[in-house]
Amino acid sequence: MKLAADDHDVASVAALETLNVLDSAPEAVFDALVHAASAVCGTPISLISLLDARRQWFKANVGLPGVTETDRDVAFCAHAVRGEDVFEVEDATRDQRFAENPLVTGDPSIRFYAGMPICLPDGHRIGTLCVIDRIPRKLSEEQRAALRSLTDAAAQALQWRHAMLELRDANAQLAAERQKVASASAALSKSEQVYREIVQHLPSAAVMLVDRSFRYVATDGGAMASVLAHFNVTSLVGRSVLEMASDATREEVRGIYTRVFAGELVQTELRRGENYYDVSAAPIYDGREPAYAVVVLYDVTKRKAELAARERNEALLDLTGRLAGVGGWQMDLATGAIDWSDEVCRIRGVPAGHVPTNDEAFRFYAPEPRRLIQAAVDRCARDGTPWDLELPLIRADGQQIWVRTIGSIVHGESGARHLVGAIQDVSDQVRQRQALTDANDRIAVATDSGGIGIWELKIRDRAVHWDPWMYRLYGLAPGGPEVSYATWAVSLPPHSLAAIQRAATEAMAGRAPFDLEFEITWPDGTARYLRSAARVMRDEGGEAVRLVGASWDVSKRKQELAELEAARAALEQHAAELRSISVTDELTGLLNRRGFMLVAEPALQLAARHRESRALAFLDLNGMKTINDTLGHKVGDLALVETANVMRHVFRASDVLGRLGGDEFVVLLGTGEAAAIEAVLGRVREAVGRFNDGATRFRLSLSIGTAIFDGAAPATVQQLLAQADALMYEQKRKRLPSMRIKISDL
Repeated sequence: MKLAADDHDVASVAALETLNVLDSAPEAVFDALVHAASAVCGTPISLISLLDARRQWFKANVGLPGVTETDRDVAFCAHAVRGEDVFEVEDATRDQRFAENPLVTGDPSIRFYAGMPICLPDGHRIGTLCVIDRIPRKLSEEQRAALRSLTDAAAQALQWRHAMLELRDANAQLAAERQKVASASAALSKSEQVYREIVQHLPSAAVMLVDRSFRYVATDGGAMASVLAHFNVTSLVGRSVLEMASDATREEVRGIYTRVFAGELVQTELRRGENYYDVSAAPIYDGREPAYAVVVLYDVTKRKAELAARERNEALLDLTGRLAGVGGWQMDLATGAIDWSDEVCRIRGVPAGHVPTNDEAFRFYAPEPRRLIQAAVDRCARDGTPWDLELPLIRADGQQIWVRTIGSIVHGESGARHLVGAIQDVSDQVRQRQALTDANDRIAVATDSGGIGIWELKIRDRAVHWDPWMYRLYGLAPGGPEVSYATWAVSLPPHSLAAIQRAATEAMAGRAPFDLEFEITWPDGTARYLRSAARVMRDEGGEAVRLVGASWDVSKRKQELAELEAARAALEQHAAELRSISVTDELTGLLNRRGFMLVAEPALQLAARHRESRALAFLDLNGMKTINDTLGHKVGDLALVETANVMRHVFRASDVLGRLGGDEFVVLLGTGEAAAIEAVLGRVREAVGRFNDGATRFRLSLSIGTAIFDGAAPATVQQLLAQADALMYEQKRKRLPSMRIKISDL
């Protein structure tokens, strides 16, 4: 059954798309929720199903391996999501909305379905947490409550997931913007540094004077040694600048001096061999024209190497800080001056390079956390006790985050004391812990409310671990002696142990899920029944290493099912008796009027569908009043019974026989052909004749009227009865020999 889309569907699909969850990879928290739902409700299948415009997609799936989505048109969840509570279908084959659904008529052969809508805070229902079985069933109220709780957990987990994605994107965008600013700042810093280095270290620079013919006139400076070594000469004086330049650099050099002698100040960087030089070239005027070019070269090879290493280290530290969300800080205890790294500024939402006051640094915390951090700082300053705290912090933009702050005291050589430390944005970790705690709490509530025990079996050494509920399920007190595999196995009836071992073997081989019911015996001798479902955990090589499962008591359900089965059998027997009484004539055993109508009407409908003809014969037993008046009503009843026996011998099993009441009988023949009808009437005459030949107390006489049903122009049963009745009375009135069998001499 298809559902038409409405405005609510469109809005819910839009809300789902904003979560950015469709077609994402499996995640542990959602897998845990469907496993818990399957265990609580005792179903082999559980899904977290999210509905977009054309499909339902499974975020988590237990019981349908390899299936990730189905069409929305056939989705049970498309019905469930329209409600506000658990939508339950006890037997899909008996529900007209789903009886023809391909998920019911084919794989996975759904019979039972229960789904709770996943509702976001804005009211949009985007999907369901559902449980499915291949047999009809009904959830208990405890199971329905657990399903609601698990669905709330799924909605919360989806919201936390979306929030973490948004935070990650925001962090990435902010990091990109900071990189742009850092690059621009680095370029400006480099230019300023080059200028300062030239000015501050001019005595160690190489200074050269070049005339208009591009020949060196004079050279000087400590850096000349590396220049001369590069050119492999002892002096440049008198040599041509262009001669000394290599083929690769000659045009570059020519361009620099051409610009200088045109009156331009040139600053550039040159590489000669393995050395790097910052170059400043300026014209020296003799009158109105530049006569010389003074060139100052500063060897920046070492500085460039150190700068590159420092930039690599700073970039690595900055990247590490951004990735980890960690910033460093220090405070001079003597002056109170505080220095924050750029990452600390980012965490607190202030511009990079911001210099805070002591009071301002603490104002980022709410009153109660502020007292804690102030006390930790005071204690560290007083006696050197370090701190490591996780506190809520309010950024400059008002956003609340969680930070981890650590600090300690250091003593300088001059006796100065500083507090140093680090701060890290741990909002994601706190939210994840809280989400996991909330999910675990909901799962704990679900398992406790459902009386579900959790167990684990390590396959290699058969080590067993039970939670407290497992002890209760086996009639043991939690906190008592630990149960081992051996003590557990000997406590089971042999047939139960064998069934469990078979199920475990099949599950570990991957041939079937571990899911079965079995009998146990409590220490007091009481027989109980448990349902157990488990998942096989495998190592990287695919070998089964653990079974982790859940068990719950189904004793009451088995007893109720047995009682229901007994009641059902009794009810069916009683219903059969009632049906027989309601449609059967008590005297003759033929169908009564009601029974005849119930059978004849669908038979005629089928004939009409195939355009076939049928005949309806109306039979009246003549002389009944005479028999009753002269021989009594018991003999009259016997005459009716004998008439019914004659009809049973004459008509076929496919013909529909009935007693309408009194001395009136009716038969719907399986054919409407004239020759066949005449043959049947002939057999009636012969059968009545044989009876009358041996009769001693009374003889039978029948009047018959026949109506024909035409499949091409069908009539109702009532119309056929009226026609046949009229023809029968016409025959009785005329007493036609061909239609009357007179054997009524008493």
